[in-house]
Amino acid sequence: MIAQAQGNGPDLPWPRIQQFIDGVWQNVAPLGVPSGKGKTVVAPIKGRLASRRLRIGSGISVYWDRIAFSLTNAPPLVVGEAPLAESTLRFRGFSRLIARDPERFDYHGVRYSSLWSPMRGRFTAYGPTEGLVASADGRYAVFGSGDEISFSFVVERPVPPPPRTRSFLLELVGYVKDGDRYTGHAGQVEPIPYLGLDQYPPPQDDRLQAAQTHSPYRTRAPLDFTLATIGTPRSNTQ
Repeated sequence: MIAQAQGNGPDLPWPRIQQFIDGVWQNVAPLGVPSGKGKTVVAPIKGRLASRRLRIGSGISVYWDRIAFSLTNAPPLVVGEAPLAESTLRFRGFSRLIARDPERFDYHGVRYSSLWSPMRGRFTAYGPTEGLVASADGRYAVFGSGDEISFSFVVERPVPPPPRTRSFLLELVGYVKDGDRYTGHAGQVEPIPYLGLDQYPPPQDDRLQAAQTHSPYRTRAPLDFTLATIGTPRSNTQ
């Protein structure tokens, strides 16, 4: 993945459905890589198949535990938007690990010790964050290990009658930073990303502008975690 990101090799063939026609495997539909762990991928193939011999082709390691086909025609999709009513940033702790391969966590089993050091830099103060996350305007709620942002939405549409069902999708626009040594400026919040960022680290002038834009919203120091912490961790400064 690192070599691919740096452009040091050929393009990786991402997972895709293929069909065997006249002795050649031909692409039918892309699958991509599931976001997170233990996810489901759905690919539309109606009207695209000319063979009963199919496969999933890939140049990376992805493990599949179930493959299924749906032969029913789904009702027309109706999409609506639920406006944000409330958003709050707060300290929560760390969910207890209950399974591996894939990893699963118990949200209600909370611990207050961390196995890694906190990110260096300033974070958004605890409290309401609607003004930062209601729209993709280049301002961000910056939070780190042990933090949580809760959301409440106004759902005005009535529940659809059977056989229709309603699902909720949370659309997020943001960036993730970690402490991996291969990450640019690892282990620290700076440099702050900005809307439209197409390379990282960004140019120096853009870094300064992004830092100045976000400085009023980043007034909290990282929490002080240790492996021996038992109670609620403390903040270095307010």
